[in-house]
Amino acid sequence: MDDAQADRAAFDTAERLLGAPLVLPLGPGEPPSGDDFRRLATRHTFGDSWTRTGLDVRSRALVSVTIAATLGTREPLRGQLRIARGTFRDAWMFGLTRADWAAAAAPDPPTG
Repeated sequence: MDDAQADRAAFDTAERLLGAPLVLPLGPGEPPSGDDFRRLATRHTFGDSWTRTGLDVRSRALVSVTIAATLGTREPLRGQLRIARGTFRDAWMFGLTRADWAAAAAPDPPTG
């Protein structure tokens, strides 16, 4: 598989897990090379890590949510909750209501 195919496969996996296309725009002041970093990070995360054997998707989602929550990393936790929500489908998992799921997965309001 060449680089373009690996990138496409990773973005396809991300879309399947997240339930929507993965969009990672550059933030204010980020250099254009940020796009390369996002592409490589996406390929590693969704092309290498999420497709590995050994854990089913539900187990991997549970582990990923637990790690992100333990580390207190809001943005990664938001993404992992989106994946878990699509994987588990039941709001009672993790003791969260539908409103909790929506609040955790919502983008931060603009600042400034």
